[in-house]
Amino acid sequence: MDYSGAGYQPSPAVKSAIEESIPFIDTYPHEGYDELHRALTRYCGVKKDNILATNGADEAIGLLTTHYGQRILIPAPTYGEYEYIGKSLDSDVRLKECLDGNGEYKVNYTKKDLDWATLVWICSPNNPTGTYVPKQDIEQVVRHTKAMVVTDEAYFEYAGKSAIGLINKYPNLVVLRTFSKAFSIAGLRLGYMVSNRKVISKFSVSKQEYNVNRVARAAGIAALKSVDYYKEKISETKVLRDDFQEFSRNIGIWAFDSDARFSLLRFRDENELDYVYRNLERRHIFVFRASASEFSGLNGPYIRVAISNKAEMLELESAILEILKEYRS
Repeated sequence: MDYSGAGYQPSPAVKSAIEESIPFIDTYPHEGYDELHRALTRYCGVKKDNILATNGADEAIGLLTTHYGQRILIPAPTYGEYEYIGKSLDSDVRLKECLDGNGEYKVNYTKKDLDWATLVWICSPNNPTGTYVPKQDIEQVVRHTKAMVVTDEAYFEYAGKSAIGLINKYPNLVVLRTFSKAFSIAGLRLGYMVSNRKVISKFSVSKQEYNVNRVARAAGIAALKSVDYYKEKISETKVLRDDFQEFSRNIGIWAFDSDARFSLLRFRDENELDYVYRNLERRHIFVFRASASEFSGLNGPYIRVAISNKAEMLELESAILEILKEYRS
C-alpha cells in the first residue's frame, strides 16, 4: 500500500470522459479551452478573463518564475518546486523560516523581505504542514509589496477557504490551483491560475499553444460536473485525517493540524523515524519520508502521510502502533 498518493478514484463521469476522448488523441486540441474555462469560471466565481488552464500547476510555477522570479521569497518549510524551478532559472532564492520551535507555522515576512523580492510565494494550505494561511495574512503581504504574490491553493477543496476574492482588488496577486489533489487526476497534469485580466492576458500569449492535452481537458470538464461526488469523498477524507492525527498524538507522535489531504508527523528523533520507516516498508506500507530534498527548509524526523481509505488507514495505524511498541520497549 502506498500512502503518498490519492485516497480515492476519479468520479465515474471523469473516467467516462477520459475513455470517450481516446479516439481523438491523434489530433491536436484545436477546439481550444473555452468549455473548460467556462466551467472553471462557474466553479471559482470569476470571469473568463480571470482564468488560464495550465499543464499542471507546475507549468504555472515555471511561467511565473520566468516572468517575475529575479528575486524569490519562499516560506519554509514548503513545497520544493518553487525553489527548484527558481534555481534552475538562476533566480536569487531566499528562504524565510516560518516554523517555530513549538511546531506553529505562520508566514512572517518582514518589510525588508518584501522590499527585496520580485516574486513571493505563499502555499495555503501549506505543503507539508497542512496549515491554512488566513486571507487577511495574505492580503497584508500583497498590500506591502510591489512583488508578484502567488498563493498556491492546491489543497483548496479540503480547506474550503480561498484568496480568490482578492484578485481584482490587487494587481499583484495570482492564485494557483490543480486538479491533482481533490479531483484525483494527478497523472493527467491539469491546473489553472486565477488573477486579474492583465496578468492572465500576459500568460495567455506566453504559454505553449496546446499546453493542456485533450484527455486532461475532457477530464477537467467532467470533474467540475461531479462536484457532489468529490464533496462526499473530501468529507470522508477529512474525518479519516482528523482521526489519524488524534491517533498519532495519543501514541506520542507530533501531528500537525492539517487543512489538507495529508498529515505531517514528527517523530522523537531520526532513530525512531528510521525504525518506523524501515519496518513499514518491510510490511509493504509506503509513506512519504519528508525532507529538505522535497520540501524547502524542512529538516528533521518527518513523515508525510496522504490519507487513504478507512481500511488502509486502520491497517497503517495498527502497524505504526506495533512497530513503536517494539522500538520503545
